[in-house]
Amino acid sequence: MFFSKRYDQASIAFDRAGLPREVAVCGAYILREKARSQPSTAGAPRENAFVEAAIAFDACAQAAPPKLEDEIRAYYRNAGECFLEGRQLKKAGKSFVNAGEYTLAAHAYRKGGHFDEMVDVLRLHENSIDSKVVRRLTQVARMFYFKVSIGPHGGGAY
Repeated sequence: MFFSKRYDQASIAFDRAGLPREVAVCGAYILREKARSQPSTAGAPRENAFVEAAIAFDACAQAAPPKLEDEIRAYYRNAGECFLEGRQLKKAGKSFVNAGEYTLAAHAYRKGGHFDEMVDVLRLHENSIDSKVVRRLTQVARMFYFKVSIGPHGGGAY
């Protein structure tokens, strides 16, 4: 039932079987389906629904046994995607880092204006990110920091 995306039914079955972690996983997928079902014009309610789903996926990742590495990464990636949809870009970046999705993390941080975090990801995981992406995002960071260093009035005398 779970793999058929019948999460409500799977949740009931897991609950009857005494499998609370699996019930929580179904709950996260149900929340994401509910968020996706809202029209993209719904604004804040849709974003809040995605954030709720992201938090649920994050909790699933944290509750999973360490030996289930692929499953944990999938939950963190799902959390990152939901945080993106919910416009929580710093949290999306963190979730993508936890998932080992460093390119997605760097892009989320950039989109959110979190340049320090973006640069940290680029420095720490440069070998895991396409070199063209690293160069492009490094250039974006340079431009940002240059702009910050000269200030709003050009850095010269007023």
